[in-house]
Amino acid sequence: SPWIVGLLVFGGTDPATGVDCCVDAFAESFLKEACIAAWEAVGAVPPTRACLNDSQVRRELGDSSDAALIKRKLQWQRCNLQIQ
Repeated sequence: SPWIVGLLVFGGTDPATGVDCCVDAFAESFLKEACIAAWEAVGAVPPTRACLNDSQVRRELGDSSDAALIKRKLQWQRCNLQIQ
């Protein structure tokens, strides 16, 4: 039954039963209009690089304090310890 996953994602007819069972979830999820709307929301369409003007996205060398850097390094270290 490996084709079942394909039926869920791309839709079609079940070859074992002949039942047309699913819509094309891939096509429904990646509609042109939905993709363009999402890209516009982050400033990627038209390609202006506007998203880099957001303070949460763009970073410059030396734009954080030493305390913020130390805090970030401690967070990374805690995450690494939890993974091990």
